[in-house]
Amino acid sequence: MGYQKKSKIFLFGLLIFMQVKLFSQSNLASQIDSINAMSEIIAKPYNDVIKFTNNELIIEALYSLMIEKESINYSFDSLKSISCITPPDKSFRLFTWSFPKEDGYYENSGLIQCYDKRKKRFFIIQLKDISSQISGAELLKLEGEQWYGATYYKMIDFELNKKQFYILLGWNGNSPFTQKKIIEILSFKNNGMPIWGATLLKKHEKGKIYRLIFEYSKKTSMLLRYDKQSYSVRTKKRDPRTKKPIYKSIKSNMIIFDRLAPLNEYMKGVYEYYVPETSIFDAFVLNDGRWYFFSDVDARNPERKVPKSLRKQIGNQPVRSREFYNPKNQ
Repeated sequence: MGYQKKSKIFLFGLLIFMQVKLFSQSNLASQIDSINAMSEIIAKPYNDVIKFTNNELIIEALYSLMIEKESINYSFDSLKSISCITPPDKSFRLFTWSFPKEDGYYENSGLIQCYDKRKKRFFIIQLKDISSQISGAELLKLEGEQWYGATYYKMIDFELNKKQFYILLGWNGNSPFTQKKIIEILSFKNNGMPIWGATLLKKHEKGKIYRLIFEYSKKTSMLLRYDKQSYSVRTKKRDPRTKKPIYKSIKSNMIIFDRLAPLNEYMKGVYEYYVPETSIFDAFVLNDGRWYFFSDVDARNPERKVPKSLRKQIGNQPVRSREFYNPKNQ
C-alpha cells in the first residue's frame, strides 16, 4: 500500500473522529455511524499502524460519549462491530471488540463504565488484555483494568448471597491457528471496581476455576450459548428388575457447549486440531447461585462435521508438540 493511500486512510479516520467531537452534544446516531466507519477500517487488511491509530480513535470516541452525564441511558444497539453489554438495572456498561493484526494474531480492546456505590457516580476504565502475558488463566482472579480479552455476545445475570454476578460468553480470535470461547464471571466491589472471575463453575474436571477457556481450530466453529435444554439427574429410585438407578430428565436454561477433542490421539494438546465431537454437548446449570457441570446433555442441535480441508491436512500423522504450529517455525 502506497504512502499516499495510507495517509488518506489515516486522515479519513481522523476526520471521522473530529466529526464525533463536533456532534457529541447533538446527534448520537451520527457519532455511532462514525464509530462504525472506524470499526470497518480496523477490520480490513490494512497495516497495523492504520489499525492501531483508528482503534485509538474508537476508544477516544466511545470515551467522549461515556463521560456525558446521561450516557448510561444511551442506546448503542446500532453499533455493528463493537459489543455493548448493559444489565437491566444499568449498573454498568461494557464495550468489547477486537481486530486481526498483520501477523494473524488478534488485538482485544474494551471499556467498562462502572458505578461507585459510595460516591454515587460512574467512572470509566480502559481494559488491558493480559491473556498473552499470563499462564494458568483459568486459575486466576483478575481485577480492574487487567482482563482476559474477549468480545462478549451474551450476558446472564444471577445472584449469590445478595451479591450480583454476571456470566459473560465471549470469543477471542487468538492466533492464525486457533481461536477461543470463554465463560467469564464478572462482579464488582462496592467502589465499582470490576472483578474478573469467580469460583462458581462447579464439578468441572479442571477443578477450582475462575473462568473456563476453550481453545480450538481456526477452521471450525464451536457452540457456546445460553439455551433451554434437557439434562438427566439420578433419583433415589431403582429399577425393580435391573436394580439400576432410575434417572429423570429435567428441562432447564443452561450454558451449553460442544465437547472438544483432537482429531486423533496424537493431537492431544495441539489445539490447532481440536474440533467439536459430533452431537456431544456438556453444560452448566444454575442452582442456588452456582453453576454445576453436567455432561452429555440432550441438546437438539444440527450435527457439525469437521471440514474436509482440515482432515485432509492432518491425515494420521502424529504431532510431537505444540511447537508444531509456532508461527516462528512456519
